[in-house]
Parts: sequence; C-alpha cells; structure tokens
Amino acid sequence: MSTTNTPTAATDDGAPKHVYESTQRLVYNTRKPVPIRDVIIALQGLDGLLKPVPLVLSTLTGVEIESSEFLIHSLETGSLIEDIVVRFFFKDRAKLDEFVDKLAEKKGVKSIAIAAVLGGLVGYGLHLATGNRPASTITATNSVIFQNGAGVMNVSPEAFQGAIAAAVAGDKKRVAESALKLASPVRADPQSSVSFGVPDAGAAPALSIPWAAVTEAPARIELEPNERVEEYKNTELIVRATDLDNRTRGWAGRLGTREERLPIELDPSVAEAELFGRTSVRVDAALVFREKGRSRELKPARIYVRKVHAS
Repeated sequence: MSTTNTPTAATDDGAPKHVYESTQRLVYNTRKPVPIRDVIIALQGLDGLLKPVPLVLSTLTGVEIESSEFLIHSLETGSLIEDIVVRFFFKDRAKLDEFVDKLAEKKGVKSIAIAAVLGGLVGYGLHLATGNRPASTITATNSVIFQNGAGVMNVSPEAFQGAIAAAVAGDKKRVAESALKLASPVRADPQSSVSFGVPDAGAAPALSIPWAAVTEAPARIELEPNERVEEYKNTELIVRATDLDNRTRGWAGRLGTREERLPIELDPSVAEAELFGRTSVRVDAALVFREKGRSRELKPARIYVRKVHAS
C-alpha cells in the first residue's frame, strides 16, 4: 500500500481542496486466472465495502471526513491484483494534517489503517453472513485484523471492532453481501486467499483472509430482511420516549423534518443521559429503512444515533 498526502490541489472552480490520497492493493492469491464474471462480482463487493471506510476512520481518528472518492487504478490478470485509489476530502488543512498525524504518516510509517479497515469490513461482513453459526476461522482471522488495525490506530481491538460494527449497524445485509462478493474468487481454490495492503512491491501482504474463512460463510446471504440506511449530520431529533435501563428498547422519536415516530437505538459511544429528559437534541444519526410486506418495499424502521452534539 502506498500513500500520498496532497493537501492543496485545485478544484474545477479554482478553490483549494484538502485531500488524503492512498493507493490500496487487493491480491487474490489463486492458482488459476480469475474468470471475468468473478472479477465483476468482486468489484461490486469492493464498491459496497469501501463506502463505510470513511465513517470508520472518522470514528477512530476523531477527524471528520467530508467526502470520499474511490477509483480503480489498475487490474492485473493471473492472480488477480486490484489497485484502488482512495481519496478523502477534508474541510481545511488543519483537519487534513490532524488526520495524517493520527495515521502516523508524519513519523515516516506507511500506515496500514485503510487496508486494516477494509479487511476488517470484509471479515465482519463474512461474520454477519454466517448468522449465529460457529465460524472459528473467521473469528481467528478477524482477531488478527482487528489487532493489526488497533495497533496502527493506537486503540484497543475492541474499539477498532466497535467502530466497524457501528459504521455498518444500519446496513448489515449490504455489508454481508458485499463481503461475500469480494471474497467470491477465493471460494473455488482451497489454496487461495485475498490479501489487503501490500506495502511495497514484492513485500508480503499486510493482511489476509484465507479460503477456510471464506468457505465458513455461506455462498449466499442469509440475513433477512433487507435494509438500507441514510446518514443525517447535525440534525434535530425530537425525543418522544426514553428508557435509562435499556439502550435499544423504550426509545422513540422523530428525525429532522420526517413525520414518522420511530424506535431509537443508541451507538455504544452515546450515553443514555445525553438524551434522557430532553425533548430536542442535535445528532448525527442513521435512518434505517427495512423491507415490509409482500411488496418488500423499504420503509423507515428505526433511528440509529451515532453522536449527540453539545447544545
């Protein structure tokens, strides 16, 4: 994985932008060339798993990433190699510098943070796809990835895993499906694996998910029903019911200008006392839509509060 820090490139309108750019490498270590159909499926999975990466890193660094962009730099045949350009955009130079500092780049360390987050999302997605079935290899693989990521970010493995779990809490099925798609080229070869974040040409991969972990998950998703999530930043939450004794039941409210009264679920980082006794607060939250009825139409189902802003 190579990383570049580009703080002041020009936008189309001439205004400066503040961007962190990193080239990530995925390597499918297979003995046979990957069929085109499997490449397409894997790229679909990669697209779905890259989307939560900025939210995970914002949680771990405490620095808000305003927007992101993901591009395919190159594809190589044989043992399939995918090079992806990841770009994170920040409000100003100070936010960019703070983010870079949290990734240890100023100390000359080639951080594997993005690779660890992406690998963690794949492993966590495979875990979600298994439901509650035992999956010892997935568990062991995820433990290694979480420990590596925690070491890079200077947090506990539990905090690293928690940031990943919170980022996908409103969209678990999509993440599980994406993980199965990304790992699908590995499934046919017992000697294969998928690796993330090759630091330098010819160097050993930083993180790897083996065939045994991939095949512990089902070939198709088993989570039902389907869900979709919409993110809201610094939005008013009208609180209609609270319960200090339970984080997931007994809470209800309305988000922004929407009229639906919905159940509220609190992120582990949000204390119940931050909402208890208040009728209106500003929050960062996810509005979770869930399939209902025979039409399988996605309708608002719950509000997942990620952060409460100071009044």
